[in-house]
Amino acid sequence: MAALVATSMGVVREVLGDSVVDEPIVDYIANVCAKLCEKLGSHGIVKPKQAVRSLAAPLHMNAGMEEEKALKKTEYIFDAPPLSSRDKAKIERNKRKEDRQREAQYEMHVAEMEALRAGMPPVYVNHSLIGRNGTGKTSLLRAMAQHAIDGIPRNCQILHVEQEVTGDDTTALQCVLNANVERVQLMQEEARLGQQLKDLEDETESNQSVDKIKDGLDKDAIGKRLEEIYKRLEYIDADAAEARATSILAVVTDILHLHGKKLHAYKGDYDTFERTREEHLKNQMKAFETNEKARGHMQVRMAVFSQHHVDGLDLTVNPLLYMMRCFPGVPEQKLRSHLGSFGVSGNLALQSMYTLSGGQKSRVAFAKITFKKPHILLLDEPSNHLDLDAVEALIQGLLIFQGVLMASHDEHLITGSVDELWAVTDGKVGPFRGTFKEYKKMLTT
Repeated sequence: MAALVATSMGVVREVLGDSVVDEPIVDYIANVCAKLCEKLGSHGIVKPKQAVRSLAAPLHMNAGMEEEKALKKTEYIFDAPPLSSRDKAKIERNKRKEDRQREAQYEMHVAEMEALRAGMPPVYVNHSLIGRNGTGKTSLLRAMAQHAIDGIPRNCQILHVEQEVTGDDTTALQCVLNANVERVQLMQEEARLGQQLKDLEDETESNQSVDKIKDGLDKDAIGKRLEEIYKRLEYIDADAAEARATSILAVVTDILHLHGKKLHAYKGDYDTFERTREEHLKNQMKAFETNEKARGHMQVRMAVFSQHHVDGLDLTVNPLLYMMRCFPGVPEQKLRSHLGSFGVSGNLALQSMYTLSGGQKSRVAFAKITFKKPHILLLDEPSNHLDLDAVEALIQGLLIFQGVLMASHDEHLITGSVDELWAVTDGKVGPFRGTFKEYKKMLTT
């Protein structure tokens, strides 16, 4: 409204001039204009602007902006030479290759999903077979290549690379690629025919347009043969050969160790195998040592006494020196105490054994065989050369010791020291249910 009043006053001044315009008249006209504006606005001729946009009205992003014509993208036209039939075939071949790769990836994805659903995750591994010379690694590989092992599918293609290969400058990747003889021959023929076709096209442009050139080269025949080669290369998936060869030469993921005519599987490359193998051997050695110690503890220690042991004593030395030679490193006092428990004590332990009686020598022999605390004591006629006191001492010792097997004819010794009798009859041994007197009675009847 203020703008309309100012406009009206400007019109009055322009028509009447500033000199004739009186201030009250101007105010009057301004009041009239204000009333007219208010009146016209109430009848809807002039609508007030909304403070908030109506939701019914659409909103355009370029509202309030000057309209500009969109610039058309300039089209650049390149004047490129026309594609040859060989180039067109290659483009078509690459397109089909991409389609096959997408299809193969989709099928692999489906197979992985099915395997995961079945609880069998897919595994892609590269194995390395190792073992000592002569263990049969080459024989195993040859048998696998010939499908001579049960379980190998007949449609599984196996390439056996013999170990007798002459070294040259050929890379490992190219060596694997050269193993596909058909692919190599087709690609060589393709290169040769492609060069011939290029030469024909160059001669055609330089001379006249001819289809047949010298040496019987036919442009149409070359193109037809190239088309056959491309189809065959596509069929054997020659474009993916390098990728397959690279996967064959990829880092080893698993090791198969042939040892003792058995295959042992290890995860990881060869360095991991060496570490795992070394740790495995250490664990085996620890287990072996532990087992040996356990066997040593469980092994029954036996001591044998017979007249031979008495006769085998060194009569030139005294009993103490004899025991020190039999058990080096054992303290002298411990050996003296052990001899004393068998009645060889004091000066008797320092006398030369040739001066001892038969019973005293037997005591020394008993002291020797019992020093290691055996579990079982085997006695063969132990009472020989023993006097009555020595026999009584032996009986008392045997009653304390558990685990005695004794062969004797001494009734007093047997009756006083054993719990069970075994009799030998007709080359057989068996328990005798009775006393020694009953056994003697059985023999006399």
